Amino acid sequence: MIRFRNSGSNPETQVGVLKLLYNDYQDNKAFNLRDMANTLAKGHLLSSNGYTGSQAVVAGYSDNSSKNSPLMASKLYAEIFRMMGWLVPSTADNSYPVVLSYLGAHIAKTQSDWAPLYEQCIMGIVTPTDLTANVIYTEKSRVLYAILLYAEALDSFITKQEICMGPMSHNDYEENCLENSCIKLRQDRWDKKRMNERFDSFAKKLGIQSNSVINCTRFPIAALKTLDLIKKATKKEGNSSHNCFRLTEKGKALLSEYKMMKDLRLDEYRTYQKDIQKALIRIGFYSMLDRAGYDISSVETVIAKDKKLCRDILMGKELLFSPYQMLQRREVDIALGVTKNVSETASANIKKFEKKEEIASTFVQVNCIFSSSPFLKREDALFIEAIRDRAKNTCALSLVHDLMHDIKLYDQANFYPYVSMLFRIIGFNCELSRAGDNGNRWDAMIIDSNRSIPIEIKSPRESEVLTLKAIRQALENKIILLSRKSFATSTETTSLAVCYNLPYETAEAQRLIEDIYETFGFRIGVIEVESLIKAALCTIIKGKSIAAEEIYNLKGFMYANI
Repeated sequence: MIRFRNSGSNPETQVGVLKLLYNDYQDNKAFNLRDMANTLAKGHLLSSNGYTGSQAVVAGYSDNSSKNSPLMASKLYAEIFRMMGWLVPSTADNSYPVVLSYLGAHIAKTQSDWAPLYEQCIMGIVTPTDLTANVIYTEKSRVLYAILLYAEALDSFITKQEICMGPMSHNDYEENCLENSCIKLRQDRWDKKRMNERFDSFAKKLGIQSNSVINCTRFPIAALKTLDLIKKATKKEGNSSHNCFRLTEKGKALLSEYKMMKDLRLDEYRTYQKDIQKALIRIGFYSMLDRAGYDISSVETVIAKDKKLCRDILMGKELLFSPYQMLQRREVDIALGVTKNVSETASANIKKFEKKEEIASTFVQVNCIFSSSPFLKREDALFIEAIRDRAKNTCALSLVHDLMHDIKLYDQANFYPYVSMLFRIIGFNCELSRAGDNGNRWDAMIIDSNRSIPIEIKSPRESEVLTLKAIRQALENKIILLSRKSFATSTETTSLAVCYNLPYETAEAQRLIEDIYETFGFRIGVIEVESLIKAALCTIIKGKSIAAEEIYNLKGFMYANI
């Protein structure tokens, strides 16, 4: 069985950790697990024995590396990042120290919508590779791609046990492996007793406890769920209900797309001449960027020549091949012409490969001391006290994840006051509109002597993602406020829409915001509640908050980092 180390960290946390590593080691600097632990501690992403930050490194220290919790936490991230092609060994002979790859630099420097490139990376995970010579499993497979294949073959539903016995034990080189495996899985489907007995036997053959085998599914499930390729589901069969995962429409569409690609594996790659191999590296890497929404027009001429050279291999198909996830770094760097420090080359090329249709987005700057805010209410103070207590035992990003889960089912009565409170915590005098007051169309107002801001809010019960209607209502709020003059404001001041989540693709919303600005001269700003939570936690935990001007002048989407 292909095994993933027990890591429950969500993809956003992984990207956040990579950005911290990039900041510390971007100039092609090699680093080891102890270096990683120090970086994680600085970012408050380590906790040990009740301590966070640098104290966690001391509290978790042990001469026995397997009991050294900071080193083990770093190793979990390092192993995931190596599978994703973000970290690679600095030499061909040893696993450590590591450096950030050119692919990792792209992920780290993508400021907003990292999910499409993350998707390319998880579909690029494959065995075997030049980097996995010492692994104990023998399966040849694209394991996350295989999970989607099995879910489709099993009527769009799959359980954790089936993921372990099916796609994580799948071998592409066995004839009819998918069909034969699904036949066996169907024999005990929805019979809990028989399936548990079979799974216990499966784990015993691996020499692993059943719970430990199940824990190997945490990373792939978190990745596929975050990208909305699968969703939690409950399947009722007979008199029993079964917890499982359902293949989404997006997952089905992605699967259909990947089935049409040329899937290049290591053994086939090694049969080709060096010039063909270099061409395949370039086609594979730039195809990933292209599918992730980057503009690769600057290398179109090179890619056209490479595709012509490889036409008998590609047969007119897209190439599924992630070189940094399969080959030694030096081989890939040479083919791509990465001859300078990774950070310098990445900076130049990422500027060249801008995301298609991506507008200039506002990024929160945590540079203002907040302690003097006069707007807090009693309930705000209680929330702040509770957050400080919770922050003692968990890292900031995990706390963000927990808070998002806490409010996922909030309706208007709960969500609107929550949003208003977050604005007050980060330093704005925010008040809710009175229920039933038709004179105030907005849901809340940031009150200012000169630049008041109307806020349109959509709770997760109303809509889990931002809708175009919310942006149009934010425009209406601005027009009504300027007309009725209920609060002092200016034409240049933004009008906000706050949502639970941004849609996976923001291009349509982006265009509408630009059209409104071109036509009316009004700025519309969009903030997902996760960014508000991050800004509030930065205020509570670090005593810092955002620059107010970034909110007053917001046009487009605001993203906050912590």
